[in-house]
Amino acid sequence: MVKLWVGGTGRLSVPAIADMIQKYGNVVSVIKKGYYSFIEMEDGALWEDAVRDLHEVDVDGETVSVERCSSENSENSNWPPTAIISVFVKAVGEDAVNHVNTIVGDGVKHLDAQYENYSRFAAETETEASALVAKIKSNVGADVKAFVGAYTRRRPIEMPLPFSIKLSVRPHFVGAIIGHGGENIQAINTKSHANVEVSKHIDTQSERSVTIKGSLSKTTLAFSEIVRIMSENDDNPSLNLYVPYEYVGQLIGKQGNTIKFILERSGAKVEIHQSHLPPELQPFNTVTIAGTQHEMSTAFSMMAKKFATSYSRNLQEQYNFEPTMSYSKVRIHFPSDLASVIIGKGGSSVRAINNQTGTTVSVLAQNEDSEDDVRICEIRGAHLGVVAALSEILSKLKTSGCSHFTLSFEASSSVIEFVGEKQLSLERDSMSQISVVSEDGTTRIYISGGLSSVKVGYGLVHQNS
Repeated sequence: MVKLWVGGTGRLSVPAIADMIQKYGNVVSVIKKGYYSFIEMEDGALWEDAVRDLHEVDVDGETVSVERCSSENSENSNWPPTAIISVFVKAVGEDAVNHVNTIVGDGVKHLDAQYENYSRFAAETETEASALVAKIKSNVGADVKAFVGAYTRRRPIEMPLPFSIKLSVRPHFVGAIIGHGGENIQAINTKSHANVEVSKHIDTQSERSVTIKGSLSKTTLAFSEIVRIMSENDDNPSLNLYVPYEYVGQLIGKQGNTIKFILERSGAKVEIHQSHLPPELQPFNTVTIAGTQHEMSTAFSMMAKKFATSYSRNLQEQYNFEPTMSYSKVRIHFPSDLASVIIGKGGSSVRAINNQTGTTVSVLAQNEDSEDDVRICEIRGAHLGVVAALSEILSKLKTSGCSHFTLSFEASSSVIEFVGEKQLSLERDSMSQISVVSEDGTTRIYISGGLSSVKVGYGLVHQNS
């Protein structure tokens, strides 16, 4: 058996991945793990030809690359415990399909393949699936295109919010939201994956603030759970939402059209209280939301989506990139004495950024052999979330006195070639320094300069990656 690693399979189906490689030998299994996949082939497969022919080629709009599975990658290629396992059989024509169905029998669940010329059958385990493939091959013929396919459900792309959601609730709701020993608020956090916190007790007459930190989907679910608890304890629940001054106009919309639409669609009662103080004295406006659980949840969901969409557009303008949900990874190189600014007390800042942007942010351990007093912060995830996290971290560094910034990321040969050809114009347009550096067998693009310069430079280069 030979095992191959295939990158760039995000939008490709399991049968499409198999079809791409079938001409080089019989495929035994395909394990799709989102943006990359593993293919196991029978002995004698022309895998070297596949690696050569399928290096950075376009397949149904995806740029894929094929490599022989390294020992490091091989550890990643195990069957995920949550994988959905099926047997795929290529059968062209009604007679061929009926023949395969007869061999498989009625005891196996037939699934809607949704892929042209493929029949698909359910399997509980890899062993069960492999046995079914062997049965089909022994009855139809060894040359039949039958293989085990598995994929993991990809997590939904997290859309970042520009700010944490802060609510104000009446005192008699607080105990119900927290629950006995904190069980209710813990359940909300577990279900939504958001971070919900209630302010400390001041007095029994004062309203308490509830803060929700998380991406759009996490925050929306947490809000809905809070409102559900409130509805169970009051027939007429209401709360106040604090909206940053700069987002109030977007919530109202031109001639009030946005808020009118929210009112009509949700059925909730929403009142935006106008502040007579300048923004520097009162940076938030109070928005009161009242109604049933469904009405309040719908109204908030529409508001939050408006904030998230506006924020993503703002990021696109800052970083000069087209919206994309592709996987991305970027590093920030920063002075080591500013590590605590990114990490926060007990890792609080990193956790908050991860939660709000749906990315994975980590500060890498410092190389003891390095003479440079520099640390690396790595951000991984969907590109939109990565840009949101990048913007947040760069702002933190600037606030802490950093004036020169360096970003780096791996790039394909086509992007490296593009940067080599357009380096002078890219540097001129972004007013940054851009270089291509090979290190430890990996080629990375480095972008250095002031805050605005690296933002524009990153966007210009990433448009072509």
